Amino acid sequence: MSGRMLELACTMIIPDRPTEAEMAAAVWRPNSYLPRIVASLDPGGEVPREAVIGLWRVNGSGRIVGEFIVNPDYDPVRWPDASVEEDYVEDSWPGLRRLLRWIGRLFETEPDRRG
Repeated sequence: MSGRMLELACTMIIPDRPTEAEMAAAVWRPNSYLPRIVASLDPGGEVPREAVIGLWRVNGSGRIVGEFIVNPDYDPVRWPDASVEEDYVEDSWPGLRRLLRWIGRLFETEPDRRG
């Protein structure tokens, strides 16, 4: 596993609460589901299923209810998203990013083939 793959796997954090923007958007989408997509894509444009991180359920009053529903088809390798996760990791676990990079370098080194 490369250092980048390890870093992605460790930083894929399931949201525990919607963002302010998601809560504002939910008001206009009662009785539906509100997707969280990777930040690099335009939500008004075409979004591949693999770029949808997951969904929030929106009730009839336009409020997000329940837990985040993870999209099992989301591909964080092809569609990495650092919009929320990056800040969350840095704020929640100081030094974790540095530790993950160090661990990743351990896996990237080539074995000594002398002999």
